[in-house]
Amino acid sequence: MAPVETTLASDASLTTAAQALYDLICGHINEPTLSLPGVGSRAATKDALKDALWRVHHFSQDNREGMIEMWMIFWGYRSDGQLQWTLKIVWDADNPVVASTQTPHYGYEMYLNNRRVAGPGHVWFGHHLTHYRVAGLGVNEEEIGVNLKQFSVGTGRIDQAVRLFKLGRPGGANAREGEFAPQALVNYARPSFGRV
Repeated sequence: MAPVETTLASDASLTTAAQALYDLICGHINEPTLSLPGVGSRAATKDALKDALWRVHHFSQDNREGMIEMWMIFWGYRSDGQLQWTLKIVWDADNPVVASTQTPHYGYEMYLNNRRVAGPGHVWFGHHLTHYRVAGLGVNEEEIGVNLKQFSVGTGRIDQAVRLFKLGRPGGANAREGEFAPQALVNYARPSFGRV
């Protein structure tokens, strides 16, 4: 079973933390028990997903620019266009309150067909973050609808959407807490790429 978390040296860079986050997420994708049928071969499908997750490598930079949470959502289709599975990967930045026993970290969870299959997991480090989730404040979704991709795998295809969130202001957020529940995925429209 893939490890769920890792603790870095207190002086490790946030770039190193983002790499460790990517490694943990890819470890779960590589799990033999993670079944993603109907799109292409198991190896080709998982390799395509890991390639698409390049954004995780840049989370330290995205976080410095104000991003506190990111989602990658994948829809896997067989050659006849039938949806086979939906995979949602969420990662975020957290600076626990002073009274907490936790330290600053990047966290992640993974959902297959709205069921959690990995996480919550963490990359613990010594740096305090400038941008992180704050209880009671909503979030603003950035760059809505521009991070859509589609790629072929074997005889099937994978559609991908990326959602980027910055900390909101009281009363000024455009995303609600309920959107962050695992079942919220079914309410997020799949990209059509010209299909009806």
